Amino acid sequence: ETGYSYLSRLAFMGALRKYGSVTTKIRNRLEQELSTIRKLGFSSYFLVVWDIVKWAKTRNIRCQARGSAVDSLVVYALDISNVDPIEYNLLFERFMHPLRHEPPDIDLDVDRRHRNEVRDYVYQKYGAENVACVGTINTYMARGAIRDVGKALQIPQEVIEQACHGIHYLSASQFLECVDKLPELKESTIYKKPEFAEFFNLCAAIDGVPKHLSVHLGGLLIGNGRLSDLVPLEWSSGGDVISQYDKDDIERLGIVKLDLLSLPTLTVMEDTLTNIKQNRGIDIEIDKIPRD
Repeated sequence: ETGYSYLSRLAFMGALRKYGSVTTKIRNRLEQELSTIRKLGFSSYFLVVWDIVKWAKTRNIRCQARGSAVDSLVVYALDISNVDPIEYNLLFERFMHPLRHEPPDIDLDVDRRHRNEVRDYVYQKYGAENVACVGTINTYMARGAIRDVGKALQIPQEVIEQACHGIHYLSASQFLECVDKLPELKESTIYKKPEFAEFFNLCAAIDGVPKHLSVHLGGLLIGNGRLSDLVPLEWSSGGDVISQYDKDDIERLGIVKLDLLSLPTLTVMEDTLTNIKQNRGIDIEIDKIPRD
């Protein structure tokens, strides 16, 4: 059996279970989506995502799709999402289109206490040599630029600390422009001292320059063979194997990634349902609560 035929069978079985019968409208929608998935060559990708979600749910780990993936009836029929795209008139083309040759982007939210369990399952199921974390390239922002340039120029540490105060989220090229705009910077005179003008100009000059490679928050690469044959890999400081290409490079190469995200909201939901059952004796299935 091919991946496409298996995916089709699962989708129609899931639709029958969800709706009780497969109407002409549902059949046409499923056939249209499945045709697009086959044309773009992503049948196996959907099966991988389905397998991961199924494994998590059989262990009572909350796991669900977010974003444009919920526009897909196939995703709903496979129980990857609990949002009915027919009921809410959601457009599959927002998620995938045969004329837009881009990999589907299915983000999976997981109860944060169990995210590593799900990730470990992916490694065990598909093989450590075939799975890697997506790398991300950290670039210089204001604070990082000030610290590294200051160290190179042997600027006194107290000056560096004073210059870094209050610029947590500013880019290296922005912070001088914001000196007279942000209240927390107006009180500081260090940015206007002429002896530090060249120092701050050098900081601005390396804005956006790559600083180091880090691990993407949730991105995983799953290959059908050794990933080292496809992308350069290295060990991260935390002991994970990561790609030296970032997510944009990965997408340009046509390699599909899966975002497995740790979501505290799902943890709170699960704890709330557990507390209600323990304290009130009421067993609530949140997915069966009427949406109105």
